[in-house]
Amino acid sequence: MIGNEDDIEIIAHYTSLDKCFNLILKQKQILLNNIYKSNDPFENHKYHFKLPHKYLTENNNNTEIEWPQIIYDNFKKSLNSEISDILKENIKISCFCNTENNEPYNLPRMWEQYGDSHSGACLLFKKDKIIQKMKNKYRDFCRCDKIKYSLNTIEQYLTIQKNHIKDNKIISNEYKKYIRLNKYEIFYLKNKDWQSESEFRILVEDNKCEETYIDISDCLFGIIVGYKVSNESTIPISIIAKKYNIPIFKAKWKNGVLSEISKIDQTIYIKLFIEQIDEIITILSVKYNIVNSYSYTTFNDFIDNLKHQSNNEIFDILLNLYISFDESYIEIRESKNKQDNKLVEFL
Repeated sequence: MIGNEDDIEIIAHYTSLDKCFNLILKQKQILLNNIYKSNDPFENHKYHFKLPHKYLTENNNNTEIEWPQIIYDNFKKSLNSEISDILKENIKISCFCNTENNEPYNLPRMWEQYGDSHSGACLLFKKDKIIQKMKNKYRDFCRCDKIKYSLNTIEQYLTIQKNHIKDNKIISNEYKKYIRLNKYEIFYLKNKDWQSESEFRILVEDNKCEETYIDISDCLFGIIVGYKVSNESTIPISIIAKKYNIPIFKAKWKNGVLSEISKIDQTIYIKLFIEQIDEIITILSVKYNIVNSYSYTTFNDFIDNLKHQSNNEIFDILLNLYISFDESYIEIRESKNKQDNKLVEFL
């Protein structure tokens, strides 16, 4: 529907406009969250493992002995906690959409639930490029794949075998081996009720304490903003997208169906911002008593400074200026006062 994605398989990430701009586009990265932050209650809680009612003894030729009920109950409870922690320890994920028709942006439920009720954005990425970057960085400690949906969920993998337990104790090497063998299956199988999300999951096993990110440099294919997004709200995304030559589109819906994806002329929205720069500078330097990093006192000073900058530097200046007055922007966003239009030649 966008028009040029036929040869490129894309995956989509829905988010709010604020996160799109401040946490993703500005940083050129997407955070991988701990698995415990998943919205699936089967993933963000402790797993419940099936434990055999008999265990093997070492002192009696591996005879099977039945657990006393109270010991069995207590052991099972501690086992659920211990193995869940081992399973989920260091597991970080990021979720995307990947559909058979290569239109992962055409999912009304995702726009409503994750796209800030159509007031957010849907970021489109080149699937192969992101996978290659993740594999190069994490090697065997990364998996990028579609979620499988089933009514059986993951219980088939959560059974502790008799040979994993001896004398009331779990054999560490055995059950850790078992967990490693089934780990990815557990994290890539969800209840069938989630199927409409068409999830494509990137999973990393990373034992570092600091946050883990996906580098999205050269991976972004385009940005679609929701139909409720105002022209003014598109300004910061337009500035940064223009700098990196990323197209922006707007979704239009009719009778509950995505009827059109129209390309946005980013220059128009950047111009809206430029036309208010004189007031912005006044707000920053006078009302808020802020001396910004470029020391502009008048609009002409601003224009004169830009004459000596490259195109990329111009977009950096615009972006930094926008960020500087972001909190006070609401005071001038309705302004009808038009300013000198000299900057258009730089775009």
